[in-house]
Amino acid sequence: MIKFVAILNELEIKSDVLQFRLAQGSTPRTQDFVALRHEVEVGLLIFEDWELPFSFVYEVFVLQEARNDRIGSLLLSQAEMIAAKLGRSSIRLIPRSLCEEAMSDLELTTWYKRKGYIECASETGQLEKFLFPSPA
Repeated sequence: MIKFVAILNELEIKSDVLQFRLAQGSTPRTQDFVALRHEVEVGLLIFEDWELPFSFVYEVFVLQEARNDRIGSLLLSQAEMIAAKLGRSSIRLIPRSLCEEAMSDLELTTWYKRKGYIECASETGQLEKFLFPSPA
């Protein structure tokens, strides 16, 4: 079972890799989450709500040893649920691989497109998924 925990302080993170990724992508405006499997850190989500019609995913990152276990999909779904609960009509991201050895930018773009993301009409290089806001 995967559990998502909000990161309140980067010192809470034990994994050096996740600490580094968090330091690279987190800002005072982002909401950051660690994915835990059996209480062990396996992934990271960096999400920001711009209070526009859309929210933005800065990073979905899964540790090498946990890849291919659907954790990336679960992290992405978590971001989509948060955006829908906030009443956003869509969520956006820029697909760029953080581990080119494991997955190229093109492979990552294809992965996002399989998850329902399309080319953003208003921003070159961004992908977007339209959401249905969840009931309050």
